Amino acid sequence: RQPTSRRGRLQAKGGSVSPSHSRVHHSKRPRSSCSPPMTKAALLLTSMAVILSAALLLRLFSVAFPHTRIGGKSNAGVRSGQVRRQRMVLLVGPHKSASTSVQSYLVKLGKAGVLSQHNWKWVGNERNKGFAEASRYLLMGDTTTTGERDVDKERSVALSLQQVAQEEWDKGTNLVAAAEFLDYAAFLSNEQATVAMDRMKYWLPEKARGEVEVVVMYRTPRASHMVSSWKQQVGFKKAKTNEPWRLALDDKHPKRNKLGMPPNFSDWLCRGRWTNVMQYNITTIISAQVNPFGVARAYHHYLKANVTMIDMAGVSDGDTPSSVVCDVLQLPCQNGRLDDAAAATATGVAPKTRNKRPNPTDLGMTTDEIEEAEEILRDMDCFYYCRLGNALTVLSGKDDVFVEGKITPWKKCCQQIGKNQFDAKASSKRLIDLGCRANDRFQREKK
Repeated sequence: RQPTSRRGRLQAKGGSVSPSHSRVHHSKRPRSSCSPPMTKAALLLTSMAVILSAALLLRLFSVAFPHTRIGGKSNAGVRSGQVRRQRMVLLVGPHKSASTSVQSYLVKLGKAGVLSQHNWKWVGNERNKGFAEASRYLLMGDTTTTGERDVDKERSVALSLQQVAQEEWDKGTNLVAAAEFLDYAAFLSNEQATVAMDRMKYWLPEKARGEVEVVVMYRTPRASHMVSSWKQQVGFKKAKTNEPWRLALDDKHPKRNKLGMPPNFSDWLCRGRWTNVMQYNITTIISAQVNPFGVARAYHHYLKANVTMIDMAGVSDGDTPSSVVCDVLQLPCQNGRLDDAAAATATGVAPKTRNKRPNPTDLGMTTDEIEEAEEILRDMDCFYYCRLGNALTVLSGKDDVFVEGKITPWKKCCQQIGKNQFDAKASSKRLIDLGCRANDRFQREKK
């Protein structure tokens, strides 16, 4: 009797059937060959050829697609089509690096429903003051020496937002929060930073603690960043004149006649004081507010965060808010802006530059002195940059510090890392000394 099934007929004819499927593997005699068997040396040469070919293809791919780098530094965010994981993103400043513009834009996108449409939640109130207050408690705890803080309120806000964050995380929502005060972490001592980051860690949703992403802005020229910080401290108003807002108070204001002229940049650096108005801690301002690599290192070292730095000089059209939305949060964008579908959802929502102050009439510094300030800040940047190693992802890298394959002062600095001892404290001392020398010259010339 002939087998009725195809499987049986094949077996009857001498064919073999795979146990896992019905593909046929006919038995064959070994082929004769005139070639000798491959030796170990030949096998090794063949393997090396395959490896070299793969390396060449990888190099050609990286040249053809420069925005898609493997490991280390990158100039673009993760593209679509990759596996998505839940994310917790903290925008930590520093001060005077488009923080307010970024936060305002994200708040507007949240109100317009664009963030929720793409599974993101803004953690903070509509004006973002909520997370600013929470960030103070997270970094400073219950300790206050000035009496200017409402610690109970800060703690209450932090606990309230923690509950919101945990609830949204449990739903599978991505979270983004921002506060420029978070740059204060770079000023803390080792012991203070350890305690503060432990507090920060336990504020985060439980399953986000090992995967938190921190974004830091890098603003150049570096001296310009420092000058901008001074302008914020003395409060130059946003108007056609350069008169500080404290001097532009209503004539009937009780403090109107008690305010002296604000210090120029060199005087402010030197003395850290506006007579009869305010005392400034210049070392704190330099250590945190104009120290982006120090901020990055603090969060990488103490919070074990994945740190991304955006080079603001390389951002298309200087649109830092859109860079955050497109490259960091990875919302659908075209040409560096939200695409038509997302923009239609957020009718009337567009990024705006905020808190941009006019140039003052006189800094009290010459061009050479400003260039010296630039060099001092660059030395400080290099001190922390070189100690970060490869623990940094860079977006829109344009500055020399981010240029690969090019001999720059940065590369030499990192090769001689032991010779650069200009941390924030040492750099603050150099800048204060520069300010005093410049102010002495300025006062002599006025006479």
